Amino acid sequence: MDIKLNVDQVKDIVSEAVLRSLDQDTRNTLIQGAIKSLLEPVGKDTMYSKAKSPLQQAFEQAVYSVAISIARETMEKDTIVQQQIKVLLTEAMEKVMIQNREKTVDLIANAITTGMGGGR
Repeated sequence: MDIKLNVDQVKDIVSEAVLRSLDQDTRNTLIQGAIKSLLEPVGKDTMYSKAKSPLQQAFEQAVYSVAISIARETMEKDTIVQQQIKVLLTEAMEKVMIQNREKTVDLIANAITTGMGGGR
């Protein structure tokens, strides 16, 4: 006999049972602690960045995700932006292949040498 349980439903049932078993003061303390943990920075500040709370991290990730979606949609659908990018890439390739030819040849040669095991 195979018993299959919906994990989300089990979590909901257990959460509800735990909350119902707690008195009001304990419930309030638990909720306040949960909210506090969402607002307090996790980890340590570094020289380059300040520690962020889980709520800050979630918000930044959401903004980043939306920005990527907007940028992707703009680049895929806006022919003017596509043309501008094409012009910039063409100019960049010209600069690399013509104006900096010797340096580009050296970089390619070094990459080939490394790929062949000679750069170890």
